[in-house]
Amino acid sequence: MDLLADEGLVDIVPNKGAFVVNPTEDEVLQAYVLRKDLEIMAAGLAMERLTEADFLEMSNSVAEEREALFNKDLSTYLKANQSFHMIFVRKCGNKFLIEFIEKLINQTSIYLMLFDIFFEDSSPKPYGYKEHLEIIALFKQQNLNELEMCLTKHFDHAVGSLDVRNEYKELGSIFGG
Repeated sequence: MDLLADEGLVDIVPNKGAFVVNPTEDEVLQAYVLRKDLEIMAAGLAMERLTEADFLEMSNSVAEEREALFNKDLSTYLKANQSFHMIFVRKCGNKFLIEFIEKLINQTSIYLMLFDIFFEDSSPKPYGYKEHLEIIALFKQQNLNELEMCLTKHFDHAVGSLDVRNEYKELGSIFGG
């Protein structure tokens, strides 16, 4: 149970029990805004440190993400998405920034599992992998201003795909149980 609490899936209340997280819309938005700001900072620090090998690894993550999106495989999608973002984040050279962003990615991944309408039949076609390709191109061009705008748009789309006001999915349905 402590592992689920560490991952942000449950809140443990002493002498009461464990309860599935139920973040407010404002809490979800705060997490995404902070993640966006920190990732933009990391991108600026990482820009000159990224290599062709990093770009290839990022491209491979995008290909995996694209396939997972079209197969509606949420677990693989989340892993590929996290991998993509952490490739450039790890290049920023700031241990604390890396740790904070990784924690925020884990938290926002939980929000995607709970609230994302992306895999519903009525949702728009996947866009994230296309934005990731644009992010790679901007890193290669070392165009920080355009990259900041692209990352902002990317996070705005991510927040727009959430429906926090609806009842979220049962944990069993998220993990296939």
